[in-house]
Order: sequence, then structure tokens, then C-alpha cells
Amino acid sequence: MARAVLVQDTGTVYITHSLKMESFQREVIAKSICSAIMEGTPISNSWGFPNFLLENEEMLAAFFGEKVYSIYSNLSEQDKRDAIEWYEISGAEINVMTKSTAWEDDDTSFSIDCVHFATSQPAYYRATVAKLVEAAYGQLSEDTQRIIYDKFTSEPRVFQDEIDRNK
Repeated sequence: MARAVLVQDTGTVYITHSLKMESFQREVIAKSICSAIMEGTPISNSWGFPNFLLENEEMLAAFFGEKVYSIYSNLSEQDKRDAIEWYEISGAEINVMTKSTAWEDDDTSFSIDCVHFATSQPAYYRATVAKLVEAAYGQLSEDTQRIIYDKFTSEPRVFQDEIDRNK
């Protein structure tokens, strides 16, 4: 059953066909933002999907990462096609969600407005914080990671300060 989802602040509506598709989108967005924060590279508004990856499951799994690939591989064939089409334009949505400048407009550094992102897209914000805590603080105990996650999700300004301090 397809349903329309309105992305706040963008006016853009895209169709999700399942909860799995929504999970795929949330994980891709979180992973993309986390990578941009960690690498400092802005996100492109659109990027052609490397279709040759669709011919090799191992390469596709390596490209997406374990979590995203496990969701993708369980999508219906139609949702898989839709996921690839959405993936190609997801950067434009991410840049609006985070009030970031697209790579096409400024390829020097990634910026993010954490307070806006947390307020306008709380589920995506929490997923992004979880991904970043795992990537940046994975060597710490789970209890310590939970404390950091709780701090960043309850106080987006603290997360913003930490990102700005580590550019």
C-alpha cells in the first residue's frame, strides 16, 4: 500500500510503498549525514546511482553497508527500483532537512543546523545521532555511548557545538 509522505519545510512529497522503504530512507539519510559530518564534504543534491552495483550483490552490500543492504534486500522489486530512484535525489532532501549547502553550490565543507534538523525531522535526527555516536565513539562502552546519544538527542545545540569544534 503506497502512501504519500510530506517532508516538512520542503513541500516535497515522495511516495513510500512500505515501512521497509521508510526504514531504508531513514538509514540512508542518517548514513549520508554522518559521512558528511565525519568527512566534512557537502552532500550533492543528486548523484547517479552506479547501476553496475545492481549486478553484483556483494558489491551492492559493500556500497550500502550491512544495515542498509539488509533492508534493501528485503524490499519488493518495485520498492527496490523506487529506492534507487529516491537514492539518486536524496541529497536534495537531506540538504533541506539540515539547512546545508549542497556540494554543487559550495564544495568546501559540510554544514548542518542541528537545532532545525532535530525540530523538523526528529526521527531522522535521532537516527543520524545514533549513526554518528557509533562511528565516532564506538570504542567507548555502550553505557558511555548511550550517555552521549542521550545528550546529543536532548540538546541539539551540544551536538552542533561538537560538530563545529571538530571541523
